[in-house]
Amino acid sequence: MARLFAMVLACGLGLIIGLPLLRELARAFPCIWTPGQCHDTGAYAQDFFADLTPIAAPLASRRFSEGVVQSNLNGFDCTYAIVALDQRAPVIPPARRKTGTPDMDWGGGWRAVTVLTEKENQDLRSLLAVCGGYWPVALQKQLAEALANRRMLISGRAPYRQVNLYLPPEAGVGLAARIRFGD
Repeated sequence: MARLFAMVLACGLGLIIGLPLLRELARAFPCIWTPGQCHDTGAYAQDFFADLTPIAAPLASRRFSEGVVQSNLNGFDCTYAIVALDQRAPVIPPARRKTGTPDMDWGGGWRAVTVLTEKENQDLRSLLAVCGGYWPVALQKQLAEALANRRMLISGRAPYRQVNLYLPPEAGVGLAARIRFGD
């Protein structure tokens, strides 16, 4: 009887732990097997900001890397969720969200981009330069202009490997971004 109980318990734990892991792997495999599958569909950006703030439209979205290790990036790559904010989006960034999965974490420690030190500014611009190669030129320009805006807020610390950016909507559409460079 104890063996039967142990087997049932093991199967139950396997399902509780294994199913969420399998779901995440299933999302990643199309990106690895089919190049181009994960570029700018907007799904990750919409999922990421769904419970945080109203969005007007996804601008760029990439949840997983393509599985191609670029030697010049030491095996790391960029993931990002960048959206145009709806006019109903709050002026103050949505509260911190810690989910236990780094690809869905958001915020905390917000401060104005204008108070960054020179070193922090260089680190941020380096992150944007590395990841910006995946975005259309118009979006790169839009992000550069947003960073010059005194209302732009940042969450993250240098050296930047993951950063959250928030420009509240005012006289036009605002912008929110989660950009990560990692494994």
